[in-house]
Amino acid sequence: MPDQSSSQPKPVTDWWRPELVALSPLTFMRKLTRAFLRGLVKLIAFLLLRMEIKGLEEFPRQGPALIVFNHLGDADVVLLAAAFPIYLATEGIGKIDLYDHWLVGPLFRAYGVIWIHRGQPDRKAIRAALGCLEQGAAHLARKAATVTGGWRKHRCAGSCHQSGRDRAVRHRTK
Repeated sequence: MPDQSSSQPKPVTDWWRPELVALSPLTFMRKLTRAFLRGLVKLIAFLLLRMEIKGLEEFPRQGPALIVFNHLGDADVVLLAAAFPIYLATEGIGKIDLYDHWLVGPLFRAYGVIWIHRGQPDRKAIRAALGCLEQGAAHLARKAATVTGGWRKHRCAGSCHQSGRDRAVRHRTK
């Protein structure tokens, strides 16, 4: 039986805009915007959802972390943002196709995500993500394709967090 996941081509960004790919400076306004957006997401999740969060004690209180997750839909990003501890300073990475989206584009630009071109070697985005880890922040990377039936392990220089659907967050170190 052929593997169904390999029969469909992986998504590739239709256009190239390397001038948008960078680690945004963490200005006072950006910090304020991030605090507001994270608080708003937490409030909405608290009021409208019955979330059960397990494994938060596994997140380090300091130092860099790489948080990689697979997603089934775009709402997963909102749920994950609501689940993260407030003390965890996070950087995000997002597909550059969302830059001009009418709703999430302005929010992601205000937050300061690192834009990435999918399906292409984007060394500038990788350098920006590594710069984020060097600064000691946590880095969120959304996998472009869903891995069926489990979670993948990703190695990183410092602490590495992995989460899978319906599983507690697990902590691994190199």
